[in-house]
Amino acid sequence: MKSIEFFNIETGAIEKGDLILSESLIIYNSTIQSGETFFEIGITINPDWSVNRFKITKNKAIILSGEKSDTFWFINQEPLITDESIDFIDISMTPFTNTLPINFMKESSSQKKTFPMLFLDVKKEQANICHQTYSFHTDFILYENMETNYSNQLTVDKNGIVVDYPNAFKRII
Repeated sequence: MKSIEFFNIETGAIEKGDLILSESLIIYNSTIQSGETFFEIGITINPDWSVNRFKITKNKAIILSGEKSDTFWFINQEPLITDESIDFIDISMTPFTNTLPINFMKESSSQKKTFPMLFLDVKKEQANICHQTYSFHTDFILYENMETNYSNQLTVDKNGIVVDYPNAFKRII
């Protein structure tokens, strides 16, 4: 088990997470205290770093959940209609989910790839499909959201876990 903590530069919230790695499954569980609001995130991840299940709670009430069945997602038990096969999620309040496509790319030796992503907007309590591109450079990984034209230069450790997400998140453990 690996303990991970992130500091949210914008809100001051601290995320405390545990990453459990095994040959058949990866599990990430974290808690985020933001003022009087308490969030819990649980993600079940395949060995190739693709996601097959997630749950986000706010003050113990489930606000977003998802489960992948073959190539289809069920979000809050409702089918997500799309022609694209979506393997990764991006949760707005944690940089950990950027780790998922990064580690997938490390395993496949890709240098640049665009992914359809399931973006989970925790504030709005909704899921949307977006497209994100990750490009490996010598000292950083360039992250780009193709719909919003937002980009940032992420720094990761030797395990592909985000260490620095400038002006948004900083890893403290």
